[in-house]
Amino acid sequence: MAKEKKQRVRRDPTLLESTIAMLAMMVMVSYVIMAGKGDAQMPFIAATAIAAIIALRTGMTWAELEAGIVNTISAALQSLIVIMVIGMVIGSWIQGGVVPAMIYYGLKIINPKFFLLTINIICMITGLSTGSTYTTAGTMGIAAMGMGSVLGIPPGMTAGAVICGAYFGDKMSPLSDTTCLASGVNKVNIFVHIRHMVWTVTPAVVFTWVMFTVLGLRYAPTSALEMGAIDAMLDGIAGSFQLSPWLLLPMALVILMIIFQVPALPGILGVSILGAICSIIQGHGLADIIDALHYGYVSETGIEAVDQLLTRGGMDSMMWTVSFIICVLAFGGVMDVSGMLRTIINAILKRVRRDGTVYLCAVLTCLLLNIVAADNYVAIVMTARMYRRPFAERGMMMQNLSRICEDVGSITSPLVPWNTCAIIMTGFLGVGPLVYGPYCFLNWSCGIFSIIYGYTGFTIARKNPEELMKEIDDPDFVEPREIHKPWISKPIQSLEKV
Repeated sequence: MAKEKKQRVRRDPTLLESTIAMLAMMVMVSYVIMAGKGDAQMPFIAATAIAAIIALRTGMTWAELEAGIVNTISAALQSLIVIMVIGMVIGSWIQGGVVPAMIYYGLKIINPKFFLLTINIICMITGLSTGSTYTTAGTMGIAAMGMGSVLGIPPGMTAGAVICGAYFGDKMSPLSDTTCLASGVNKVNIFVHIRHMVWTVTPAVVFTWVMFTVLGLRYAPTSALEMGAIDAMLDGIAGSFQLSPWLLLPMALVILMIIFQVPALPGILGVSILGAICSIIQGHGLADIIDALHYGYVSETGIEAVDQLLTRGGMDSMMWTVSFIICVLAFGGVMDVSGMLRTIINAILKRVRRDGTVYLCAVLTCLLLNIVAADNYVAIVMTARMYRRPFAERGMMMQNLSRICEDVGSITSPLVPWNTCAIIMTGFLGVGPLVYGPYCFLNWSCGIFSIIYGYTGFTIARKNPEELMKEIDDPDFVEPREIHKPWISKPIQSLEKV
């Protein structure tokens, strides 16, 4: 009789094993970033290997781990393609004079004393209109960084103003994918969700505006020497491009396409082509245009400040960002499919008793998931699925939870150096979270106000716990896979076992 094949025994990872995997990633990546010893791709690959070894010890097969990695990466492919195309937009828009025109007319119109505040408000409006942080940062953000450089404002401050504005718009716009996701997974009407967020975002916005006003007054150019440098930059730009207010039309077109829900990829590809048409008007040939789309635009005006400002863009400039995101997603895929994320979060929930503590735990879990899973979509979905029952049992309505998902899960993502959102913002703006993070006043203050409200009970919507339990147990509950963004469906489906 043939000997029966020994069956593999599968078990859940222990808290110690899960913590080791998480700490290994954080220590290695933090060391590389803070010590400046190189790029973080290799530490992430090493951390993925460590997490995979731990997962194999729990009885998982390599095929299962590989499937988790592949599913997580493949679900982000559309966003990766969009990032590459935005690189093309930047290259073509600079070569075509679009970005130089935005910088030129912006410097002519904006009062330098209120530059940071003005840029923040413009990015808020752009983000609110488009519902997209990437579009805002990849267009208005690029121009703002250029203007800030000319004015002598530290790049971290300018990037902070851009990111605060972009994430306010993304958070409060009904067109935003994260806003739709946070309201959908918690079964909250999207406009109820947005109205409930007004309570936390309003004091955060006021605080942000005060800080940028103070900083702007401090760094605004005042001397004749500084103003002369700005005039020289303006002359350099005007002498290198055929400037016209008509060159601002591509930015208006971006806003219109998103408002009318043109799909992101063909829409962004379309404006890159429009930038190429502007390049023809500037006198560039086909070979130059292809080079700018692929490798970026190289400014050769002879004025060092102008050349540093306008030499950037191209699909190739985004490949570092794409490779970084793939490494991050590989680690997140192993942590998710192995159950290590669930183990860590379940440990957090064990000794929770008070309503305020439950609220705080939801906030900290959202932040932890942004750190460990390195993706804001995972942070939003897992927080919603883990805490909807504890919230319902205490009579706290689901808009409280959906608000946490945005106050923390969505807008703290660019503050974590290895999070996919931070990587993308760094690629667009040229400075990292350790530089711009202290100036992202809106991004970290929303979570603080959320915690205060949770403990004081202020603005916490309540309902009979029995009714809430019936609602969350409703078989018609909107599952994450039903949210309208198909390209985030795979990682969300992988979390349904939570």
